Amino acid sequence: MLLLKNTAHKRRNFTLVELLTVIAITAVLAGMLLPALGASRDRGRESACLSNLKQIGTAYLSYSSEYGSTVKIWSSGTVRWMNTLFDRNDLPVCASDRRVRGENMPSYGISGVLSAGCSAAEKEKYPWYNISEKQIRNPSGFIAVSEVSDSYFFGNGTVSSAVIGTRNGEVSVVDGFCKNLSFRHGGNNLAFQAFLFDGHASQFLFRSLPDKYWDLQNNGGYGSGR
Repeated sequence: MLLLKNTAHKRRNFTLVELLTVIAITAVLAGMLLPALGASRDRGRESACLSNLKQIGTAYLSYSSEYGSTVKIWSSGTVRWMNTLFDRNDLPVCASDRRVRGENMPSYGISGVLSAGCSAAEKEKYPWYNISEKQIRNPSGFIAVSEVSDSYFFGNGTVSSAVIGTRNGEVSVVDGFCKNLSFRHGGNNLAFQAFLFDGHASQFLFRSLPDKYWDLQNNGGYGSGR
């Protein structure tokens, strides 16, 4: 009796050329998809950061509404603005913040920017102290909360030009009127996210933002370093 070989189900192995072709196609597809996935992840973090800013900003405005003035950046001893507005573990953290954070080095800070043309001795125009709500002339054009690369506020008590550099691994303002401002989501584009005193949060480009957005008096004029 003759035995016939069953060739209908014979397995065929990949050739080396076919295997290399599959690997090459997979690599090309991965190269196309990974940047898109990375961009999607970054947009998600930016959205979460804006939500954090709104949460902090809401607490900031609630305090201002109740007391008629902004919260002090530093009150006394270990009492800082975040201790006044939040319990220790409730202060939001930015998902893109890769720094080694300490108790007094949160992801976000409040404005300590001195009104342009003024001196730190003019306490009513220096947000380090309690600033009356009435002093803020244009709430929709005053940046109250933003991301910081160091400390727990932005500003250095002067009206000098901003100096861009790197602090704690982040592109940021290393000196000048809004010192410590971080470009955590914008990098070399100098984009940053902030909460304004009228209750909305948005992303801005530092170099194209008018000076008056930093000035509680809505004047602006912080040198030519921008």
